Amino acid sequence: MPTQQIAIKERAHTDALGSSRVLKVALVLAVLVHIGLLLVHFTRPEVEQRPVIEITLDAPQAERSLDAGRQTDAEALDLPTDPTLAGLAGQASPSDTLREDGRGPQHEGAGGASDTPRHLSTQDRIDRLYEQVNSALRTGYATSRTQGGPAGRYLARWKRQVEVYGNQHYPSALVQRNISGQVILEVTIGKKGHVLNLAIRRSSGNRVVDNAARNLLQAAAPYPPFPAELAAEHDRLVITRTWVFTSDRRLRNEAPASP
Repeated sequence: MPTQQIAIKERAHTDALGSSRVLKVALVLAVLVHIGLLLVHFTRPEVEQRPVIEITLDAPQAERSLDAGRQTDAEALDLPTDPTLAGLAGQASPSDTLREDGRGPQHEGAGGASDTPRHLSTQDRIDRLYEQVNSALRTGYATSRTQGGPAGRYLARWKRQVEVYGNQHYPSALVQRNISGQVILEVTIGKKGHVLNLAIRRSSGNRVVDNAARNLLQAAAPYPPFPAELAAEHDRLVITRTWVFTSDRRLRNEAPASP
């Protein structure tokens, strides 16, 4: 009997120890859970790291080798080469473009190669385009409204030279056929006095009259160089005038009538 009581007491003591251990483990777990919750609550959230996007700017490619048979940048980028703003809209033929020094149109060299390099790098073509735009912005225009100022004074000198030369060298073709008429010409004069471009704006309807006016205008060149005051403003001057060949064999140079 005493032995059974001792066994019962030992079993009860063992159960008590087990319960105590379970309680301790539970308390430890509870403390850890609370600590974890506190850490989650008070820890600052990390800043979201956004992906980094790398951007690479390619420099203009160097001029490609012509011997390799590749397409050059000049051929891929069709930029105009006319010296005036009107040329930016389209490429003029060599026969329509006059040299800056007034020596006539630019011709192709030996083997069909133009005097202007055809194969240019992209950057060279862009630089040339900027030069063309800048040149166009420095182009002056003498119209029927041009009276005073540097352009007006130059126009008066130019008109006198044209009329004096034209009346001294009146076209024999008009005299022989007793032809009269009038034609409107547009001429571009460079700052050195050379003719850079010439165009018929309104034909007389008679090719003999048109050609007579064109020939006289070119034969009377060179014209006076730009005075310093005019050259400071413009590199070229576009003059539009009516050339009148009268029945009494006289040449008059007039401002075009307003449309």
